[in-house]
Amino acid sequence: MKLKILNIFLVVSVFTLSTGCSPLLRKDFSQYEDNSGKVVVSYPTNWEKREYVRDSLVFMALSPPDNAQDNFRENFNIVRETAPSYTFEKYYRVNLDSMRTGLADFTVISEGTKTINQRPGKWLIYTHKYEGIALKVKAYFFHDGKTGFVYTATASPDTFRRYEPIFDEIVSTLKLK
Repeated sequence: MKLKILNIFLVVSVFTLSTGCSPLLRKDFSQYEDNSGKVVVSYPTNWEKREYVRDSLVFMALSPPDNAQDNFRENFNIVRETAPSYTFEKYYRVNLDSMRTGLADFTVISEGTKTINQRPGKWLIYTHKYEGIALKVKAYFFHDGKTGFVYTATASPDTFRRYEPIFDEIVSTLKLK
């Protein structure tokens, strides 16, 4: 599982290095529901949607480019994986350990708790580098006893503050069934 999570983080980084940033917070949102029916989330309508990108990465929304010179597309993605032998705390720790060992220059900035649909979870803001590019990420972790969920919102350190309200609005729409 550690390698699967690391591979997903790397795939997300590769996809997002293509182009762009998005405009400020939007009122128009589209809704996504995964094929298991376990996850429902809304995301800005003007963001590009990708489904079942790879393995456990079931959804990704990429911000539109601001201009042709942008080299990073801010994004939000959902990882869903089977983890029946894990408690929530173990699932969180395994993911955190995997990030510490697998992401270059991994640094935790802050962490806290988040409840969605009466399901306790944790969030984590961290930075790391991918192929020399600095990234700042806000990740949310949940586990329902059988399935683990990781929601990550990624931006460059320079644009993170501008995108964090959008990321928080996306997370506020999450429904775990």
